[in-house]
Amino acid sequence: MAKSSIYELDYPGLIGVVSSVKDQNIQYELDIYPNPATDKINVLLPSSTALPVKVEVYNIMGEIVNSHLATKKAFTIETDQLKKGIYFVKATTANYTITNKLIVK
Repeated sequence: MAKSSIYELDYPGLIGVVSSVKDQNIQYELDIYPNPATDKINVLLPSSTALPVKVEVYNIMGEIVNSHLATKKAFTIETDQLKKGIYFVKATTANYTITNKLIVK
């Protein structure tokens, strides 16, 4: 028997989706690769993004472990100082906030 549930946008299982949008006509996608990562990740912001963008990396406990003010739509974040585990990369602008899961090996 199938079961369905309704979740709020801040439900942890919805990480990786846009959590806040002011302009519904713009595509929002945060690309992070490679994922899983070892020493660095490449981050690609949506083409319609107005710069600068605050990008933060959180550990599983919700603590900020890396913060970056992006002035370009494509950039690199070093992950070699992070312990192996699951992290979340959050990009925040005036128009949206989006979070993606990151695995560090």
